[in-house]
Amino acid sequence: MWTRFDAPAKSFHVDFLAEAIYKPRDAFVYAASLNQVEVVRRWITKKLNINELDKEGSHALYMAAQNESLEVLELLLESGANVDQQQRDVRSSHCAYVNVSSNLLRDDSLFDRQGKTALHSACTWGRFEAARLLLAHQASLSLRDDDGQTPLHCACRNDHVGLVQLLLNSRVDPFVADDFGATPIDVARDWQRLDILDMLAAYRATEFLEANQQRVKLLTEGLSNQVELPQGVRDIIIDFLC
Repeated sequence: MWTRFDAPAKSFHVDFLAEAIYKPRDAFVYAASLNQVEVVRRWITKKLNINELDKEGSHALYMAAQNESLEVLELLLESGANVDQQQRDVRSSHCAYVNVSSNLLRDDSLFDRQGKTALHSACTWGRFEAARLLLAHQASLSLRDDDGQTPLHCACRNDHVGLVQLLLNSRVDPFVADDFGATPIDVARDWQRLDILDMLAAYRATEFLEANQQRVKLLTEGLSNQVELPQGVRDIIIDFLC
């Protein structure tokens, strides 16, 4: 728990001590997790690879998203960070940087992050503003982690209603199944996320249906340029796919 010396202690620890005891890549990711903008900026100026993984397989953008370190997140994105970079475990024992007072936890579940992107992280931890910033920089809605789960799976499982709506507004596909055959709808049902189930049902019946109908229309028009398709056949195709 931080004391009344919170600000100077954090600044001193990250800005001086961390650089002395951590390798540059580890200090960089640690600073990003604490939203230490000037420290991160200095490392970028030193031409550090901002996409490099630290000793735990974490990268700066992921940790900034997890902790909603928005200033650092924006700096990293503007500096060319790979918005869709995935987590990789590079050590046998797992621990992550966390400060309970700022909603960061010292977490022993690093194994659960495998293949996850910064958007997965934001959707898992309920970091709405971080997710919105990542989506503004074209973060992939469909990239899957090592279990085949998309960011929407993560938001549904953890009952982050606002994030689910944000993803739906971005025209995410709610029918992508993970490696166990579960779609985000299945996840919401299994975890009894009733509000999210209602949202997904409404989305399926409106925007998603209309978007798919438009896609199928373009597809059938393309096919009909080669082979004439009767209108009845087109209607059957649309009904089947949508």
